[in-house]
Amino acid sequence: MPKRRNSEDCDYISRKIKKLERKLKRVRQRNREKNEESSRNSSGMYFTAYLQCFLIHKHPPCAPMLHINNLLDSPRFENTDTIELIEPYESPQPPESPDICVITSDMQTPENHTTDTQSKVQIPEEPAVQNNALDSDALDILGADPSSQIQYAKNVHTELASRLEHIATSGLTKELRKELNERYLIPGNCIMIGAPLMNPEIKAAVTDTVMKRDKGIEARQKQLAVAISGLAIVLHNELENKDKDTTLSKDTLKQLMDPGSSTQTTSSSPEPREHSSIDHGAGPAATIQSQSDARQLVEDIAASVQANPPPLDPQPEHTWQSYPGCRSIVRKALLRRRIPPSAIDIMMASLASNSLKQYDVALKKWFLYCNHNCVNMYEASIPTVLHFLTESYNSGSQYGTLNSYRSALALILGPYMSKDDRISRFLKGVYRLRPPRPKYNETWDTSIVLNYLYNQYPNEQLALEVLTKKCVTLLALSTAHRVQTLAKIRIENIEILSSQIRIKISDLIKTSRVSAKQPLLVLPFFTDKPEICPSKTILSYLEVTKTIRKDTNLFISPKKPHNAVTSQSLSRWIKNTLKDSGIDTSIFTAHSTRHAATSKAYKCGVSVDFIRKTAGWSGSSAVFGRFYNRMITNTNNETALATAVLAGE
Repeated sequence: MPKRRNSEDCDYISRKIKKLERKLKRVRQRNREKNEESSRNSSGMYFTAYLQCFLIHKHPPCAPMLHINNLLDSPRFENTDTIELIEPYESPQPPESPDICVITSDMQTPENHTTDTQSKVQIPEEPAVQNNALDSDALDILGADPSSQIQYAKNVHTELASRLEHIATSGLTKELRKELNERYLIPGNCIMIGAPLMNPEIKAAVTDTVMKRDKGIEARQKQLAVAISGLAIVLHNELENKDKDTTLSKDTLKQLMDPGSSTQTTSSSPEPREHSSIDHGAGPAATIQSQSDARQLVEDIAASVQANPPPLDPQPEHTWQSYPGCRSIVRKALLRRRIPPSAIDIMMASLASNSLKQYDVALKKWFLYCNHNCVNMYEASIPTVLHFLTESYNSGSQYGTLNSYRSALALILGPYMSKDDRISRFLKGVYRLRPPRPKYNETWDTSIVLNYLYNQYPNEQLALEVLTKKCVTLLALSTAHRVQTLAKIRIENIEILSSQIRIKISDLIKTSRVSAKQPLLVLPFFTDKPEICPSKTILSYLEVTKTIRKDTNLFISPKKPHNAVTSQSLSRWIKNTLKDSGIDTSIFTAHSTRHAATSKAYKCGVSVDFIRKTAGWSGSSAVFGRFYNRMITNTNNETALATAVLAGE
């Protein structure tokens, strides 16, 4: 017989274990059913024996009772399978005694053996026995009389009773509970009647089941706090009222104060929840003196949880806290780092709106991760951050995305997170495993779009929408700047010279920083190709929009009310122009004009340094050099890029 492999042995053992577990489960079920049946059968026997022992202790058995016992124990009653007539048996005359004779449940009387033929055993009728009054000790042993009724107070008004009965059976609606919570607020000088909040340290350590149970208890305590607040308002008004009779006022106060005290006791007795300030001198922990006491305390808590399980749907409903937004999270993080509140707005201004939009994605994922894992998002450790980044990496995130997450987390966790060598080592590993790659492996030829725009001439006869799209597309190709920069061009910053147009960008853009120069756009006049001259197109656009312009921005909407447009509108116009020219816009976006223009200029011999300067890259930037070979040529012409794009082949 061949030997089993390890995998076969594991499968065989696993099947045997499952088979034994099923067998053990069936045996336990049978034992449980037997125990339940025996407990039901023995409960009546135990009570009968208890009652018999008590009565025998108080009243010794009388002679007829002993006679019946002897009679039933005789051999004549052993065989009950056949029916036979029993001869009368004379018993000695019992003495007159007021004692009570009791026949227990396990004794068989002649009545049990009667058939259709009447038995000859004659038991004389005894006179009715009057029960003796039991003393207090006997009553204490027997316990309270279950037949006694619950004591009720005097009936209240019918209309009031019907409404209270409806509330007790159907409860309050969610809207009504919310209204009552807003109407009866907790008084400021007795805030301890409210539901205490769980400590953040405990909240981060407990499980979801414990959190749901605590939320249910908190909801009940809040409802009781509302009831106490309502009684407190009535009591306050009664105390402040000096016109009423003093005696009546005392009676009213007594009737109102007693339910309030009872409600407050109820709110803390069945399900105690400690406040954030822990009292080390009292409570269950103070009574623990040994290991057995601690074990007993744990057993009591477990029994309490099983006896009072948390509600499946506590009222009001408690769900996860919703995402507060990027700005709120950053503000709270700055306040936790002891930044003065007066300086928060100034520090928030250091973040650009686009940066906040980018960080919002990362912080939302971080918020959900911390909620799911019960982690404080403002005090997370480096291993926790690494676990979060690893989950994002496993979900398909690239190096740029994870690097953005690192920057967003450093904003709320502190600069130590970015400087930690473990985070840096992790990102270096991601860079090697998933290196950043260019968005386009190839680009389109600018001559395709220029030939399309060449046919749209003269400019004065074009529709405003067509002229607007032509102007913004020529400006994007001749400057190689982002659409964000083009959207910030203002008319007062346009300087028209005899040979060129110079445009200054005064607003802050993506690359703006301290001690850095703002971009300057220089556009020459192409007299040999006026059809695609960007400078002449700008002049025509300014002339056409002069009467309808309401804004100082260069580009306005071609439709009423002709307001200034954003960078998204410029991107859409450029993309539509590319599509009409024959460019595949499913691959290339409006930002591809920056890629196509710089590639064309480099091919025509423009130096990388001037490409950087014109397109808005820094002098030491290697972004352009990552995708194209550097070919240095001697040129100092500021209009070299525009000339190469528009005049080069």
